[in-house]
Amino acid sequence: MWGNKNDLSDLKERIEKLERQMGYLFRSFGIETGEAPSWQPSSKVIALVSDGKKMEAIKAFREESGVSLKDAKLFIESFESKKTK
Repeated sequence: MWGNKNDLSDLKERIEKLERQMGYLFRSFGIETGEAPSWQPSSKVIALVSDGKKMEAIKAFREESGVSLKDAKLFIESFESKKTK
C-alpha cells in the first residue's frame, strides 16, 4: 500500500507538520507536554535556505511551527550555520 518512497516521504512530512501544529496549539493554550521542542525544518524550508531565501524560510518555518519571529530567526540562522559546516 505505502511502498512508494514518495508516498512514505509525503506521509512523513504530513505527520511532522501535524506534530508542529499540535505543538503550536499546546503552547497557545499553555499546555505543558514535558518534552523539549523538536523543531525540524520541512523540505520547503530546507529548499528556501539552500536557495539563499532566508526571509522566506523564516516566514515558512513560522507558519509551519507556530514559533515566534525571534525563535524562527534563531532556528533558521542555526540551521544555516550547520548546513555550511
